[in-house]
Amino acid sequence: MRRGKGALVALLVSTGLGCAHPSVVQRAYGGDVIAGRYVSPEAYAAFLRGAVAEAEHHPADALKAYAEAAERDPASPEPWTRMAEVWCSPGQGGAADAERALGHALELDASYARAWAVKAACAASRSDAVGQGAAAARAVQLDPQGDG
Repeated sequence: MRRGKGALVALLVSTGLGCAHPSVVQRAYGGDVIAGRYVSPEAYAAFLRGAVAEAEHHPADALKAYAEAAERDPASPEPWTRMAEVWCSPGQGGAADAERALGHALELDASYARAWAVKAACAASRSDAVGQGAAAARAVQLDPQGDG
């Protein structure tokens, strides 16, 4: 009987591990395959709702969806970066909110080039040439091929 319990435990453990999410997944991005961490479908869905709302010029809806994405994927700097981008867009008047969001994004990943590119754009929207130059230089240093 003891042997049967061991086999049952081994089976349950191996079955459970087979169902666990892999810590690294592969994604296609810009024609390249990139290894990254697992992101839940709910976080992706919230992010997509934010991107669509942003593209359709509905900033309040975009901010709400990006906030949900950040809540569902707290390790990702991207939703915070997108919120900052919305707050920095013309007519939003959210420079302080944008700086807080960018601060959080860069706390999560100080090497996230897109956050630095958005930081540069936000500085430009405030006519802060020094801040723009420093943030843009950091973005280019981190991702020389980036489109930001």
